[in-house]
Amino acid sequence: GDLSINVAGSIADPVAGRGVDLHLQARDPDLSTSLALLGNGAPASGTLAIDAKVIGNYDALALQRLELTLKTANSIDVRAVGDIADLQTLSGIALTVSGRVDDAEIWQWLTVGKLRGIQRGQFSGALTGDARDLRVTDMSLEMTANSDLVLALRGHVEVDLKSRSLGDSALDLALTLAAPKLA
Repeated sequence: GDLSINVAGSIADPVAGRGVDLHLQARDPDLSTSLALLGNGAPASGTLAIDAKVIGNYDALALQRLELTLKTANSIDVRAVGDIADLQTLSGIALTVSGRVDDAEIWQWLTVGKLRGIQRGQFSGALTGDARDLRVTDMSLEMTANSDLVLALRGHVEVDLKSRSLGDSALDLALTLAAPKLA
């Protein structure tokens, strides 16, 4: 691919690592370059674009005004916008995400093979917290399986990424299941 990364700005004290103020732009017109880093059979077509301001000190860098876009010709359109206060600890996450995925193979990859049969879906919500205690609020997730079975989730959830489980509190979801009429 033709991955390009552009960085412009200043570092007030590069030796001490203080006063980082950079504008980062990254573009990958062929996701095979970026997604190959993830391994695990990641789908490899489409484009990735990142635009963000990197500020702080080397030991506590932050991303501000992050805008990440992931697109393929007709099956993926995902966008994340917001801030990450500390990249090293992945704390202070405040991102709004939205998108759609219209490819069964990609859904299977995204869910690590746990949700087979999902053909397409759309989602939106806000991610807040940190890597250990991530909260998804104002969530809307709608998935379609087997051409016409629709599962929709809406609400709030707290996720413990370290233990890969739902948190003990802040679980407030509404589930809707729509099935075709049986003849």
